[in-house]
Amino acid sequence: MSVISIVMPIYNTEKYLEETMTCITEQTMRDIEIICINDASTDNSLQILENLADKDCRIKIINNSSNQGAAAARNIGLGEAQGKYICFLDADDIFEKDMIEKEYDAICRYDADIAVVHSAHFKEDPREWNAWEFPWEEQCVSMENNNTGQNLICAWEVAPWNKMYKRQFLERYRLSYQNLKSSNDVYVGVMAVLLAEKIALVGSDRPLILYRTGTDTQISSKLVPMNTYLAFEAIHDSMIKWNIWDKYFESFFSFFYYGMRGQIKSCTNETESRRAYEYIAQEGLRRLGLFEIPKNRFEDKRLHDRLCNYISGSYESGWFRT
Repeated sequence: MSVISIVMPIYNTEKYLEETMTCITEQTMRDIEIICINDASTDNSLQILENLADKDCRIKIINNSSNQGAAAARNIGLGEAQGKYICFLDADDIFEKDMIEKEYDAICRYDADIAVVHSAHFKEDPREWNAWEFPWEEQCVSMENNNTGQNLICAWEVAPWNKMYKRQFLERYRLSYQNLKSSNDVYVGVMAVLLAEKIALVGSDRPLILYRTGTDTQISSKLVPMNTYLAFEAIHDSMIKWNIWDKYFESFFSFFYYGMRGQIKSCTNETESRRAYEYIAQEGLRRLGLFEIPKNRFEDKRLHDRLCNYISGSYESGWFRT
């Protein structure tokens, strides 16, 4: 049984797949299983996988008979994983060859539930990457023990590919990816940070993951802001279930405000953008319990006022674009 399971959904990524798989098969951490979920690709992705699997017995291929989406593929891979630790990686990114080893060393050193590594974005040339995360040194943090000065639920990419999870932790809290066309990784990314007793921040002088942007197959390139709202709604409900809402509601609303504002602002489909805005104004804020919390319970009173802009303002005014 391998110590680490790498779960990778694959859909029509033939252009980048071999490069990405080489980054994984040549990792300095050798004790891994590589679970590739071919999500009914219509290009040569499956043939590439089969050729690679013939040369490396650590590669396991699962074929979906129909396209089910990245969330379902990740959940299928998680169900098949045998490792004590889990990584969810994308099939078009570039990983430093010591990334898994660094994550593993840190998660074991601190007996952490999650390890997080630095990442950066690039579009065409990986030498021209761009990073926005705060520059942390190696340390162990949690929502209760946080001296970074950051809201941890949005201090790094919420996506799954920059983390290693303890499988027992995922199973204990029954964390799985939402069946949404977009923003299907937000729920797990946020809830994991909220629930983790220990989060190991992996120190490095460079990004260990280069996330490729602008590809045709990326879900993130097809923004549907209402899906992001549905992710926040599920987070709210789970925070109540696990009795952490009263403790962390302000961190939640801070991420909600900036996350939804960014989604509505960036969405190029005005119908979808307006639909999310109007739902938040008419029903969403109430559904999330904002009006049950007195304003004086917010440390940042301005956050409460900003949230109320959805009601006092309007979509036509465009206040969220400034």
